[in-house]
Amino acid sequence: MATYTETATYTRTDVAKVFESFEADLCLIARTTGLYEEGHARTIAHDLRMCASHAYLKKAHIMLIGSNGQTKRVHEYEVSTDASSWDAQRPAGNIWQSQPGDQLQVVMCWNEAWACLQSDRQEQFRKQLKLQWSASKIDTSHPGLVTVTTRTYTSNAYGLKRETRERP
Repeated sequence: MATYTETATYTRTDVAKVFESFEADLCLIARTTGLYEEGHARTIAHDLRMCASHAYLKKAHIMLIGSNGQTKRVHEYEVSTDASSWDAQRPAGNIWQSQPGDQLQVVMCWNEAWACLQSDRQEQFRKQLKLQWSASKIDTSHPGLVTVTTRTYTSNAYGLKRETRERP
C-alpha cells in the first residue's frame, strides 16, 4: 500500500508576489477616488507586505467610508497559508467613485503570532514599518454590506482571499 503526502509551502517571494496584487488594488482605488496619493498607497502596501512576510498579518481591509461615517464599500483580504489549490486571479473591480466628505481607510488585523510576541519584539518590528499604525475603532464586521465579488491572489501555498462588499 502506497501513501502520498503533499506539503504546501511558500516563501517570502510568494508573499511579495501576492502583495503586488494588493498594492495594485490599493493604488487604483487611491487614484480613482482621489483620496490617497499613490506614494501613500505604496507605503501602506509596503507595511502590510512586511507584516505578512513575517507571518503577523491576519486580515486587511480597504474601506471607503462615507461622510455619514458608514462604510460604503470594502475589500476585505484574509490571509491563507493553505492556498495551493486556489486559482490565481488578477486585480479587478478597483474603480471606486467617491463623494465629497468620503474617506479611504486601511485597517490591518494582526494574528496570534503577533499577539504572542513580547512587547519589546513588537516594538522592534514596528521600527521596520514606514507608518505608525495604531488601534482602530472602525467596525470591521461591515454591518449592512453584502458580498458582491470574491477574488483570490495566490503564489504556491500563500494567498489572499479578497471579498468585496458594498451597500445594497
